[in-house]
This record gives sequence, C-alpha cells and structure tokens, in this order.
Amino acid sequence: MDNDYLAVVDFDNTVADTFSPSPGGLGVVGAYERAIRVLFGEKGVDIFQKTGGLRNQAPGELVEHLLTNGVVPLESLPSKILADKIVEVKLSYLLQQIGPEWPKPCQGIKLFFETIEKIKKEEVNIQVAILSSGHEGFIRKTFKTWDVICPKLMLTDDDVRERKLFKPSLVLFDLIHARWRSDRQGRQRMIYFGDDILKDGELARRAGVPFGWFNRDDQLRNGYFTFRFQDWKIVAEFLARKNTIRAFLGGRPFFEIVHFI
Repeated sequence: MDNDYLAVVDFDNTVADTFSPSPGGLGVVGAYERAIRVLFGEKGVDIFQKTGGLRNQAPGELVEHLLTNGVVPLESLPSKILADKIVEVKLSYLLQQIGPEWPKPCQGIKLFFETIEKIKKEEVNIQVAILSSGHEGFIRKTFKTWDVICPKLMLTDDDVRERKLFKPSLVLFDLIHARWRSDRQGRQRMIYFGDDILKDGELARRAGVPFGWFNRDDQLRNGYFTFRFQDWKIVAEFLARKNTIRAFLGGRPFFEIVHFI
C-alpha cells in the first residue's frame, strides 16, 4: 500500500523501565548478576561490574564478553548453551516480578500506542514492531499487565540468539523489515526508536532510517540521531497532527515526516 509505515521500537528502557528495581528489589541488571553468579561464580559478577555492567548487551554477547575477559564457567559448556542458561535463570527471577508496580511504562509510552491506534482510523496503515535483546514471553506479559495491545510484529533475542546476532548488526533490521514487507522500498517508511545512541543509533544509521532517541535523562552524548525526546508524549502529539496525517496519507518518507518534530 502507498501509506504502509512501520515504527520499530526497542523495549528495555525505551518502552518499559526494566532497569529500575521492582518492589522485590530486582531489575534486569540484578537478574543478570544472579544468573552470572549461578553460571560463572563470583569472579563473573566481579568482571561484569568492573567492565561496565550490562551495557545493553544481549545474553550471547554478554557470555562472549565474560569468556574473552578470562572468566571460566563453573561448568564446561559451549557458549550457546551458556547463553541459553543465562536467559533461563534470568527469566526465572524476572517473570515473577512482573505486576502492577513493575516494570513501569516509560514516560508517555501508553499515549504513543493509543495514538498509533487513533491514526489507524484515519486510514493510515501504520504498525509498531518490537526489536529487542529481551524475550518475547517477558514483553507480552508486560503489555498484558499494562492492558495495552502488544505489537504482533516482534524480533527478540529468542529469534536470533543461535545466530549470535547483536545490535547494531544490520541483519536484525533486515529481518524485521522482511517480516513486515519484502520490498526494499518499504525502508523509506520505517523509523527506529531506542534509548542507546551507540547501539540503537548506529543500527538506525546503517539501516538508513531516522532514529528517535529516547533520551530520558537528557544526556549529552555523540552519535547518530534524528531527534531526541524525554517523553513519548512529544512523539504522540506530533504523529496526531493533521499535517502529519496528511503526510502519511501522501506516502511521504519518514525522514520528511519527522523533519519538523
């Protein structure tokens, strides 16, 4: 269709504030530390903390990082199995933390999803896709807890862990693009949102799409971004403008549409 659009959105710390601890005192980083302790012992946790913590690494990427820093796993297992086990242990803690108090939606994100549904009624064929180093079961349970419709289109670590694909690999964007539509022309009508200007921003740059940087703490960092924002309300209000709707209906590229955000 002439007005097919796709907003690709990161999840952790972009849609959901999973890095803040739950009422039980556990967030994503804490769950990773527990999983590392189970599989790599205290030395693994020590290296994890001394080398910057999670840094938005996927499970397989984290395992490779520990191994290259000289950490020996407690059991001699292939890196793929170690990555699978990190996910298993991490989720055994995190899934039971999900509830009304955790994870909180990032500022304005519910309005963003509500706005997407509203502009669909204006005959704009726009979808949202999740592209995340997280896990589908966790993401879907979170959306259900919020009573927000979860995007059907999703590409997570569960899909690509065996292939050792990590952000900012362009293959990730190619895969989500192919799941949406098969023609290369569609890339002009895609946009990417994320919180990590290095990984998410670089992925958007490689893909040739605009990047909306969810810069919640108003950081001053160098990297690729088209615009930055601290509250999803800004994006939602922009998308709902009459001029924006007309641009969508006219099939304008996303770079042109967000030029005046």
